[in-house]
Amino acid sequence: MMRILNVNKYYQLTGGGDRFFFDMAHILTTRGHEVIPFCLSYPGNLETPYAHYFPEGISGHDAARQSILSKLRLFRNGIYSIESKKSLRKLLRDVRPDVAHLHILHYTMSPSVIDVLNEEGIPIIFSLHDYRIVCAGGYLYTQNAPCERCKGGRFYNAVRYRCYRNNRMQSFMGAAGNYLYHFSHLYEKIDAFTVPQEEMAGIVQSFGLPWNKIHILKNPMLERDPPQANPTLGDFALFYGNLSPQKGIFTLVKAAAQNPDIPLIICGTGSAMDALRSTIRALRATHIEIDPLTRWNHGLQKKIQAARFVVSPSEWPAPLEYSTVETMSLGKAIVASRIGGNQLVVDEKSTGMLFTPGNVEELRDTMAYLYARPSLCLKMGLRARSRFETLFSEDIFYQELMGIYQKALDARASR
Repeated sequence: MMRILNVNKYYQLTGGGDRFFFDMAHILTTRGHEVIPFCLSYPGNLETPYAHYFPEGISGHDAARQSILSKLRLFRNGIYSIESKKSLRKLLRDVRPDVAHLHILHYTMSPSVIDVLNEEGIPIIFSLHDYRIVCAGGYLYTQNAPCERCKGGRFYNAVRYRCYRNNRMQSFMGAAGNYLYHFSHLYEKIDAFTVPQEEMAGIVQSFGLPWNKIHILKNPMLERDPPQANPTLGDFALFYGNLSPQKGIFTLVKAAAQNPDIPLIICGTGSAMDALRSTIRALRATHIEIDPLTRWNHGLQKKIQAARFVVSPSEWPAPLEYSTVETMSLGKAIVASRIGGNQLVVDEKSTGMLFTPGNVEELRDTMAYLYARPSLCLKMGLRARSRFETLFSEDIFYQELMGIYQKALDARASR
């Protein structure tokens, strides 16, 4: 059995990367391994006996209220955190892991922890849940369009286009970090990178990551009971997830506004909430409802099961969105954009329907076609569940993960 150091910015569920972090830990511990978390200390964190090792974390929402000195420290930590290095050294003095598995690091914890792990000779696996390793904004998306302007080390474009939170200073922090990691060869100290699908592997390789270190590892999905044998279909379409432009929510709202007979419920919160509400009002789309309260484990599963279908309209090359896979696991048809991981898991016209990202008219027509055919929605949902069971299982994930750990151990030993 192994001892795995599991490193992530949050020790709470805030997004897909955190879900991967927790589900992976569950799969490992239920198979006898010891998993040790190392995260930042935030209000709302879950309990763990390792919490006293966690350095302080300050959210972006709280940063504006900090003193000038605190803001300068946050800026420095966003690039290279001395506090994270010191705290991790303390943990490693007491606990010696066999491998370290990294997740969400950038901006606050920072990749500085890579130096500590490398100095200690610990094999390092880095799971990429977005593109922050090569893109300051993280999504290869800016100014409402896909973007690869920083390819070839041209990270100054992040400042020019305000790629991180549409803020020039924060984008400068991201660009400065990427220049530091590039010229210090920090990522060369990683023994293995994981991505969930081949398209993403090709993208990060084109940005300079070595092909021989990139491994495919689909998102872990905990095994659940199959959906009810005779599912019922509601009269509404559903979107759930973070409300941000790259998720395609404005395309969705514009398309839905042209289908007034199809109620749409949007579950989520995010940076685009106010703009989204304004857009809905301007379109006079009274059949579109925003629900900021329903969350996973707080009523969202039931809402998904009651929907006629789920829409996943992302416009960035998302690695593998949990919303798409979770929809399949619950036996629901899905309307998804033809981009990123959606193309991997959605079997077009069998488990769902695909449309061109950003195409309002095509999405409008696809939603109308599927909404008018409830029996087809039922058949697609049942096939989606079957496809989910074929592509995702705890055992498949575990075997693939153990193989990657062994490759990282061999790579570290050969240095």
